Amino acid sequence: MGKEKKEIREEKNYPEPVRSYMEMAKQGDPEAMFMAAECFFSGNGVDADCDLAFRLYRQAAQKGYADAQAMVGDLYDMGMLVKTDSKQAVKWYRKAAKQGNAAAMVGLGYNYYNGDGVKRDYPKAYEWIRKAADKGCQDAFGLLGEMLMTGRGVKKNYEEAGYWLTLSAVNRNNRYAQFLEAEMHRTGKGETQDFKEAAVWYRRSAAQGTDAAKICLAMLYNCCNGSRQRKLWGIQTSVELTYNKLDEAAEWFIDLAKDDDPDGLFGIGICRLMGYGLKQNAEKAAKWFRRASERGDDIAMTLLGAMYLTGTGVKRDDKKGAKLLKAAADKGLPDARCGLAACCECGSGVEQNLQEADRLYRLALEQYMQAAEQGDPDAQCALAHCYEHGCGTDASHDLADEWYKKAMEGGNAEARRHLSQSSYTDTWTRFRDMLKSAPEKD
Repeated sequence: MGKEKKEIREEKNYPEPVRSYMEMAKQGDPEAMFMAAECFFSGNGVDADCDLAFRLYRQAAQKGYADAQAMVGDLYDMGMLVKTDSKQAVKWYRKAAKQGNAAAMVGLGYNYYNGDGVKRDYPKAYEWIRKAADKGCQDAFGLLGEMLMTGRGVKKNYEEAGYWLTLSAVNRNNRYAQFLEAEMHRTGKGETQDFKEAAVWYRRSAAQGTDAAKICLAMLYNCCNGSRQRKLWGIQTSVELTYNKLDEAAEWFIDLAKDDDPDGLFGIGICRLMGYGLKQNAEKAAKWFRRASERGDDIAMTLLGAMYLTGTGVKRDDKKGAKLLKAAADKGLPDARCGLAACCECGSGVEQNLQEADRLYRLALEQYMQAAEQGDPDAQCALAHCYEHGCGTDASHDLADEWYKKAMEGGNAEARRHLSQSSYTDTWTRFRDMLKSAPEKD
């Protein structure tokens, strides 16, 4: 401590106003210490001196100056001028927050939210973030909106979440708030459901480098109702476009694929397979699905497996197809379990095993039921298929129609076609029937 005072009092010909700040700092004025620290930290009017800046910040903080306490908390939190120490950050944030410093309230709230330097506690995180937001601190708006949207630490309130997220997305250009704002417009929770407006916010977030926004934007352009639908058998998938900008979808997928992002690789595969924004080419689609599969994308594994089993874009190879389906099924993907069940039922690529087929159908059924009850229209449609064809359960046309109707109300295109009594037959049944009718290999 004595060493710090000695260095601070060292005579130098500082320009104004630094000279005045340093003179007052010598007299123990914490505000002057803080103002001098700001100058040395930023190099404003004086050569930057980060070591001296930190000592001045810390001395002002030790004298109880709230702005300095909040700043010391930030420095420890971010590892600037000093080694990262989350516990020290929490200590100084708490001191400043108790004095009403809004920036420190935000810092403390984030640490409680993330469990950095303190045990994770969502209610306490909400308490401090809310206090900061009520003081008008814009840095709090985004997290407050997220917590109200997700129900972490507070009861869900989509309408209020939308209010705070919009403020953060517009006033702070917060890319994550922009992403959540897009999600609310896409789902119709907290905002009017509007896919074009969702695309606007996804694009703003994506332009700032948010990969999740790039993925969702591409899927929005590429898929029915803007959801990330990835149907089981891409060669027979029907996608109804709500917002028809296929070229842009392909561009976003290509951008993601530059970093070998599996979603980008998968997306290009879909675009190649279906001819969305790129020239349709099943062989090239298979190559993209293979690359995505190698990076652990279970849905790409499922699609590639189906392509091997049907000879689409690749030479037909039932064993390779079943192996890929098994890899995806082992990762818990219900669509892959249904596909592998069809293989076990028909003896395609694996030994015929009706008991194993039934087990896999039942596992998939449980997953579809759980997601369907939470309102997922894709799962509702899949569950309806199960009831219609007796996959993993007794057949029931009444239950099938009930779930088809729910899926259609959620915007699922397959369910709508089914209920309109078109000639459409679901992909599982077509796939299973195709396997049954396929000639046996030598």
